[in-house]
Amino acid sequence: MQSSGSYRLTVRQGPVPGKILELVKDMLTIGRDVSNDLVINDAEVSRNHARLTAQSGGYLIEDLASTNGTFVNGQRLISPKLLNAGDVVGLGETIVLDFSYMADAGATVVASAPPPMRPAAEPPTAPPVMPSPEPMPEPAAPPTMAEPMFGSGEVTGGMAAPAPMPEPTPPPMPPPAPPPAAPAPKKNNTPMYIGIGCGCLTLCACLAGVTYVAWPTIAAALGF
Repeated sequence: MQSSGSYRLTVRQGPVPGKILELVKDMLTIGRDVSNDLVINDAEVSRNHARLTAQSGGYLIEDLASTNGTFVNGQRLISPKLLNAGDVVGLGETIVLDFSYMADAGATVVASAPPPMRPAAEPPTAPPVMPSPEPMPEPAAPPTMAEPMFGSGEVTGGMAAPAPMPEPTPPPMPPPAPPPAAPAPKKNNTPMYIGIGCGCLTLCACLAGVTYVAWPTIAAALGF
């Protein structure tokens, strides 16, 4: 292992983006368990995920039968692989680490920072389909004038003049109401009453005369 600098792993994507993991031992383990040298607490990382072993030109990385696998530059490891400065290490599908070499002050830089990842090229978009222009509607034929109806009116310029309208007949007047009947004249019964009174007086006088004349005869007959 060179003494003029050190190797490191920088978290590009994961629970603590930007965190630097210094590789200061000849053998280090990576995993979710706290007993590892480099602890990464993420569901994609196994308890004991991978191991790093120092070599003359860098670190050798191997997968420790992890569940989600270890990747180097997008290729899943099936055997140990020597890491070079600028390689990208993946743990599962969500953890991405940059492997780099940092030289000491005054020493020549051996490795530079990894080039930035290029964004995925967007698929070319198809040109917009312009709708075909709709055909212009044909102009409507001018309305034909109805044939004139010839009546009893005069024809002027080929057109029949309208017949004069008959004057409206006024409704018949209702018959006048008959005058109210005059009340029947009251019958004057005064003469009748006078006649009846006179008859009664005459009858009374007659009775009185008869009584006055016949009374002595009647008294004598009775023995008075």
